[in-house]
Amino acid sequence: MTTNKITRRRGKDAERYIARAVKGKRILQQGLNVPDVETAAFVYQVKERERIPQWIILAMVNAQRYARAKDKTPAVALVELEHRHSYILVTLEDWVDLTGG
Repeated sequence: MTTNKITRRRGKDAERYIARAVKGKRILQQGLNVPDVETAAFVYQVKERERIPQWIILAMVNAQRYARAKDKTPAVALVELEHRHSYILVTLEDWVDLTGG
């Protein structure tokens, strides 16, 4: 199997994994204006990487430690310089708990 085929298969496997976790439907059409997974309330663009950057993992570990002490849900806020783009990250498990899957 070529590297490109392996990469596509891994990407499809990741989409299936997320679709199952969020009780969504995988969108089989390919194109720029089509999400990978869709639920009644959300659309998901699934990106699989060999590794998530260590600084993001460490930020989540810290958030989890603080949240556990207060019985709250941990989240990591990523903010680009000058606030051009901002994102909130939660673990898949917490996301499923928050949204009902």
